[in-house]
Amino acid sequence: MLHSQPASSGRSASTMASVAGSSPRAQAADQRRSRRLAARARRLAAQEPRYRWIGEVPRWQARRILARSQLLVLSSRMEGGANVISEALVDAVPVLASRIPGSEGMLGEAYPGFYAVGDTRALARLLLRAATEADFYGRLKKWCDRLAPLFEPGRERQAWQGLLRELVRGVRQHRN
Repeated sequence: MLHSQPASSGRSASTMASVAGSSPRAQAADQRRSRRLAARARRLAAQEPRYRWIGEVPRWQARRILARSQLLVLSSRMEGGANVISEALVDAVPVLASRIPGSEGMLGEAYPGFYAVGDTRALARLLLRAATEADFYGRLKKWCDRLAPLFEPGRERQAWQGLLRELVRGVRQHRN
């Protein structure tokens, strides 16, 4: 986990990533990649005082870090709907995300915190804007705060219960 603290605003941003593989060979490759990324992050942290390398942490600790953060960066190249986006929204943490279908589906196509996949310069510009432009950060926060109720666990539970009731009714009607 990489936790950054932009010097100009006192805000912090968290970036979380996990890599999973199913075969022993894929897991070994993932471990080598994780070690290389960790070494790279430690070198960056030594050069850049706004970054602190935390390393792997349990999920409960990652959630606490996220809840205390001021911004989440989701730099995925491909993903369905990322759970971390819904967790950030529920924790009132705005998001900067690569423009991929799953993130667009959760945040909306017009969300102002998107950047093109792989465009690190565009991400850097958005990070700088979020750290230095109160109006831009406020727009992100307001957008995310408006979406947060859609991802509340209670609402999700009710939606699942409603769907299951509807399916049971359909099955019963089909039988009759």
